[in-house]
Amino acid sequence: MRSPDASARCGKELHSMVTKRNVLKHAITVLIILTVSTALAFSMREFGIRVENLLLIFIAAVLLINIETRSLPTGIAAGFVCVMIFNYFFVEPYYTFMIADPNYYVSMTIFFIVTLIANTLTSRLQHQMEFSKASERRSVLLNRINGLLLNAHSFLEIADFIQSSFHELLQRDVFVFLQIEQQEFTAPTSFELQSHREAVLWCSMHITQCGAGTPAFSDSKYQYFPIRSKRVAAISGTVGIHVGHDRLEQKDAMFVDTAITSLLVACDREYSSLLKERATLQMEKEKFKSSLLRSISHDIKTPLTSISAGSSLLLESYETIPSDQRVGILTDIYDESVYLADFVNNLLNLTKIEANRLSVAKGHELVEEILNEVYQRVRKRLGAHRLIIENGPDALFVDADRQLLIQVLVNLVDNAVKHTRPDCTIRLGCRQEHALVWFDVEDDGGGIDPAILPDLFNEMASVRDHKADKSRGTGLGLSLCKAVVDAHGGTIAATNNARGGATVAFSIPVLEVGESA
Repeated sequence: MRSPDASARCGKELHSMVTKRNVLKHAITVLIILTVSTALAFSMREFGIRVENLLLIFIAAVLLINIETRSLPTGIAAGFVCVMIFNYFFVEPYYTFMIADPNYYVSMTIFFIVTLIANTLTSRLQHQMEFSKASERRSVLLNRINGLLLNAHSFLEIADFIQSSFHELLQRDVFVFLQIEQQEFTAPTSFELQSHREAVLWCSMHITQCGAGTPAFSDSKYQYFPIRSKRVAAISGTVGIHVGHDRLEQKDAMFVDTAITSLLVACDREYSSLLKERATLQMEKEKFKSSLLRSISHDIKTPLTSISAGSSLLLESYETIPSDQRVGILTDIYDESVYLADFVNNLLNLTKIEANRLSVAKGHELVEEILNEVYQRVRKRLGAHRLIIENGPDALFVDADRQLLIQVLVNLVDNAVKHTRPDCTIRLGCRQEHALVWFDVEDDGGGIDPAILPDLFNEMASVRDHKADKSRGTGLGLSLCKAVVDAHGGTIAATNNARGGATVAFSIPVLEVGESA
């Protein structure tokens, strides 16, 4: 991006070139008009037109010069030159500046006064027309800004619209700085704000213009305009406009102030929308917490009741209970305690994920050993379900955290057990595709409702669905599965298969034999 100083130098050089070109153009215009009007006066005198009437030609010439050059001093100078031309060529004695008839003094004086008044009125009318055109242009641009701001969907878009509009109208380097709470937005995004930060923050804090042409930061080549919402204290900022060592013209400064007002309206609207989104999200979180607590209490209460009842029975009637029944009760207590341990581990890991503190200790892990350990962890919970383990290729290694990967597979198998018929078959297998190992948990127990497939791994959605399916648990196991797979750089998805059941598959990067972990 070109520096402001370089832009200023280029601007001055361009302005100088344009000024010289305009002076030359005006000089040629004046010369042509005076030549044509003088020739026309000579022609009319040949037809016997009175000399006094020839002054009307020169009045028209002066007005035409003023209109073409748009310069009052040029028009006045042209009026004086016309008086001299009239005196030299058309007043006796000819070709001298002597005047024989004193009446001509009066005529030429009146002529000069008339041209002066006409020039002044014409210049004033031209200025009014230029002002009206400029005002119309500003109004059109301001309407366009308001239209763009209505469609803005972020604070950065708002800043971009204002910056581009100011640059288009003023033809100067412009930047817009917005501070919303503790977040900062700068347009254009490539602008180096650091050298302006002190002035920008001062301008915003004191709600006062500063920079070039002002007492504060007067050595700056930028003029800074404050942005401060009266309704929302969290919205502030500054508009910086490169002006060299001069201030903006009053009409341009008024336009900037008006556009800043529109900017503040858009920022207030966007901030209100942001607060509404936060309030909605907070309500969702509160609902989620309430549902989560109810779900957790249900999932903990059921195994605790079973453990408490079994323990109480053993304490009170240990001697009278047959040994095989005692083993059954102890096995139930053990299974429920293992379930609780896994449940607590899921909760702890989810808490770590929410706080971005989940530690993934990847290692060189053999897939066959992982699948065998998963089987040992879940075999007592299968009931009448049949679990088939398919180990896949020999000596297949993955780059993964062993405990987290086992927890993912255990969660998926548990989920299949809870959601399928007691007599269904569950298949746990793996396969290698290029640099990934795919793990599949497949069953034939009825499949998944297509309506919940998109949100299956969403913990909030799972908790909301808990009332409809008491065997499901909180659904936190599935959301944990997704978080762990994502942390390993893999993907996870669920589909309904051709066997009339569901398949959950996820990928983990493969580790070739001989590769370091």
